[in-house]
Amino acid sequence: MYEFEGSNILPSDDEITVPDNYTMEDIKKRVKSWLVTPSGQEYVMEVVSEKHVILTKAKHDMKICCYGCVGMFLSVFLMIPFLITQPTYSYEALLNAMAGYVAVIGVIMAITVAFFCLKPQKAVFEMRFGNELPIKIQIHRSGELKKSAYEYESLKSAILGGADPFGGPALNY
Repeated sequence: MYEFEGSNILPSDDEITVPDNYTMEDIKKRVKSWLVTPSGQEYVMEVVSEKHVILTKAKHDMKICCYGCVGMFLSVFLMIPFLITQPTYSYEALLNAMAGYVAVIGVIMAITVAFFCLKPQKAVFEMRFGNELPIKIQIHRSGELKKSAYEYESLKSAILGGADPFGGPALNY
C-alpha cells in the first residue's frame, strides 16, 4: 500500500525479519528502550495484545495557538471603526461595541481551540508480530509519514540492533 504526499511515494506497510536468536522479550525490551530515546520520547505505546502493539505520536501545532492570540489582539482594532461609525457615544453604543468584541473573541477562541485540539500532527506505527521463527514484524504506518520518517528508521534500527536484515555483518560507526 502506498500513500501519495506531494510528489513523493512513501510505503505505509513494511515487514522486518529479525535475526534467528531474537525472542519476543528481546524485541519488547528494544522497543521500550527506543521509547526513552530522543526519537521515541513523544510516542505513547498501546499494547493491544502480546502480538499487536501501537505506537502513537500526536503533536499539536503551536502556530495555530499563536494565530488565535494574534487574531484576538488584532480584533481590538475592529472595535475602533465600529465606535467611530456610531452617531453618538452613549453607553448603549459602548456596550454594543464590547458585546461585539466579546463575540469576536469567542468565535476566534472556538475556532482556534477546535483546530488546535482536533487536528494534531499524528504519526502511528502499528506493529504485528508473527508466530514463526525468525520473528517477522509487520509495521503499518499512517499519519505524517514524511515528518516521522527519521523516527521510523531509528525504531527499525533499534529493533534490529544494528544487525543487517540480510544476514551479513553490520557496520558500526
